[in-house]
Amino acid sequence: MALDERLNLPVSLAMLRALDDWRRRQVEIPTRAEAARKLLAKALKAEGLNPEGKPPPKRSE
Repeated sequence: MALDERLNLPVSLAMLRALDDWRRRQVEIPTRAEAARKLLAKALKAEGLNPEGKPPPKRSE
């Protein structure tokens, strides 16, 4: 994945703690930035969006 842009994102202390809790539950602890990217990608996919920039799969009707 190419990292083309930087996102400066202020968050609450509670959200930062939740992010750190999630990181610690991973097999390999990701950096905060990588954890935020992974969780954002999961949220976008759950909304039916494509965070990888690839064309969406063709739907069979």
